[in-house]
Amino acid sequence: VPLILIGHTRGLAWSHTVSTAFRFTPFELTLVPGSPTTYLVDGQPKEMQRDVVKVQVKGEDGKLVDQERTLYSTEYGPMVDDLVGVPLPWGQGKAFAMGDANAQNFRYLNHFFETNMAQDVREYDAVIRRNQGIPWVNSIAADSKGEAYYADISVVPHVTDDKAQTCNTALGRATFQALRLPVLDGARSSCNWGKDPSAVAPGILGPKEHLPSMFRNDYTMNANDSYWLSNLKQPLEGFPRIVGDERTARSLRTRIGLIMIDGKKMTLQGLQDTVFNNRQYAGELWRDEAVAGCQRNRELADACEVLKKWKVRHDNDSKGALLWRRFAQRLIGGGATSPPAPFEVPFDPKDPANTPRGLREEEPRVSQALRDAVAELKGLEIPLDAPLGAVQTEDRPGGERIPIHGGPGTAGVFNAINVQTADLKKKTGYGTIPHGSSFVQAVQFVDGPCPVDPRTILTYSQSANATSPWHSDQTRMFSRKQWNAPPFCEADVERQALSTTALRASSPVVSTEGCRASSSLGGARARARGRRIEVSVPAGVTAEVVRGKRRVASFAGPTRRLVTAGRAGTYLVRFRAQGELSRAGFVRRGTRVRALPSFERRSPCGLIRAASLLTPTIGRSLTVNVGLTQRGRVSVRVTRGGRTVARSAPRRVTTLHKLRIRGSRLRKRGTYRVTVVATAGRERATVRLNAVRP
Repeated sequence: VPLILIGHTRGLAWSHTVSTAFRFTPFELTLVPGSPTTYLVDGQPKEMQRDVVKVQVKGEDGKLVDQERTLYSTEYGPMVDDLVGVPLPWGQGKAFAMGDANAQNFRYLNHFFETNMAQDVREYDAVIRRNQGIPWVNSIAADSKGEAYYADISVVPHVTDDKAQTCNTALGRATFQALRLPVLDGARSSCNWGKDPSAVAPGILGPKEHLPSMFRNDYTMNANDSYWLSNLKQPLEGFPRIVGDERTARSLRTRIGLIMIDGKKMTLQGLQDTVFNNRQYAGELWRDEAVAGCQRNRELADACEVLKKWKVRHDNDSKGALLWRRFAQRLIGGGATSPPAPFEVPFDPKDPANTPRGLREEEPRVSQALRDAVAELKGLEIPLDAPLGAVQTEDRPGGERIPIHGGPGTAGVFNAINVQTADLKKKTGYGTIPHGSSFVQAVQFVDGPCPVDPRTILTYSQSANATSPWHSDQTRMFSRKQWNAPPFCEADVERQALSTTALRASSPVVSTEGCRASSSLGGARARARGRRIEVSVPAGVTAEVVRGKRRVASFAGPTRRLVTAGRAGTYLVRFRAQGELSRAGFVRRGTRVRALPSFERRSPCGLIRAASLLTPTIGRSLTVNVGLTQRGRVSVRVTRGGRTVARSAPRRVTTLHKLRIRGSRLRKRGTYRVTVVATAGRERATVRLNAVRP
């Protein structure tokens, strides 16, 4: 989908988690005796629709040959012979069809188009209800007005609990009890999906009658559990079981998420730290009792000592984290046939964040689980106290092993890194991360010309091309718990533009990916905060704040500082790293500081390598510095309000050029647009800068 699925606008930020609601239901068909492709509905025979599909496949001799298959479908949906791994019969008078509530759902496109323009959670809720196009996820959002939102208004088959009770077959009664999934009687038309007045299409649950949502002024959250406990103070109840369960124990990941945010106030940095603090909730609940138990067992003395020293985190330097994980996973289980975890205090729906808890460490299976975990790691020649980052990595080309913090949500780590037990290899541990934390964002709304301050990280990096500089860069950042500060408002985007290219029908399109060097200044950022300038400096970067010729402050990263603009005037923030320089301008007038528009551009590719103004404000004259990647001609035009107020004729330039523009028409207050045009043969490039007369 060529749209933003998770992100933010100027006033709204939203995310999604996979919902527990089902999108389909099987229908059990009664076949006409002697005809396996004829079924009965209300006693009337109906023929299945036959579709012959032909494809070409490569034969053993390497030649393409035609093969065909006949596919069958019914008024309920296509025929199936498998349900979550359980074979379904087709014969002896019985067969099964699958109804898919999303089969005709193209409303999701409208939903995401409109979401990308929404500015608050009330508008977002209206988009969701108007389209009802979300195929499979919960929606969690917050806006600049201070309101939070949760909804599971997604596409769900219209099967109320009453209909499930009336229409479930014998198989359906079993699956509904165990999985919340009904199997409906396809021999009765009354057992087909129903219709709600507020639903935009027949056969799906409507948001007014049967789907959960809420607005809050504190928080909402979801960690892949059902809708029931998205806020501790407002459980959502009374919805059909096909959507999710209620008043049941929550996952350890949900519980640690609720504990970390309920009753708390969040800053942007606090939110980032919460996401990546890697608390291990199973350890918080059980570690002390487990250590007390294993201290009485000599054969577990080494493991006991490791767990005693473990810091109950899943950070890269956490020694003993893998030992604890493999121990806890054996007890937590999670499968349909797994015994319940050995909690001392049972689940209490009145205290869902804190129950169940405690460990019945006297149970033989507890010590056995630790013995098995120890034996497993020793058999794999992995030290019991191996740091997590040494045994949980993302292996990339060239033998690079990037340490990955976090752990399985089932064991109570909010930063879910869901590795597979089968991938645990001898000596090296996990070498690939199949899924888990992926695109992570933290967004804060602020006062100022750019009202949104985002942080993001794409854990697996942007490019699938192993030779690209963006193949592993963000994975390394994630390993170090670093974030991007992506530009959003126009001035920020312009300030970080790599180059500007004019496309013409007669000009060939040339990719510049190969020549772009990765900036050493990534993450350096400055923004206005009332009377102060907030300066974010990543590791390896230095910053200084000057007013005129006076240095106001200087510091090295990693840090974030608030610098007071004590006097009226123009302030420059200069970032330096590995020979690179980047500047941001601010002006204080009255009691507030505001950011100045972009006044410099740099790109190692393209004809214009760099273009900048000596200062972002205009004094007696305007000085423009231009650097080219080859000999060419340069001209400059200055406009104010669309009118040209000054210009220079094209001049021949080797690679560097300084141009000073004077004129009485530069003396009016306001913003001036400085357009630099460079030509070299048939190549042409344009850069636009901004200057201000305060």
